[in-house]
Amino acid sequence: GGLACFEPRHGLRITSEGHKYDFLLCYHCENLFVFRDGKGIGSLSAAGSPDVLNSLLTKAGITLSHTGD
Repeated sequence: GGLACFEPRHGLRITSEGHKYDFLLCYHCENLFVFRDGKGIGSLSAAGSPDVLNSLLTKAGITLSHTGD
């Protein structure tokens, strides 16, 4: 993304094989940061609609938190 605000409104934590992976996404500046066990391991450009992600998570039975709205 072209902006550098990085104020993530979406976070997803996945636990696999004893590791915690955190994905923090800011739709405003289109950045996604990835952490493994609390250490940054990468970043990507990510665009789209938060409504699409929220819908996918809801359909998967994952409860959404609205903290920080």
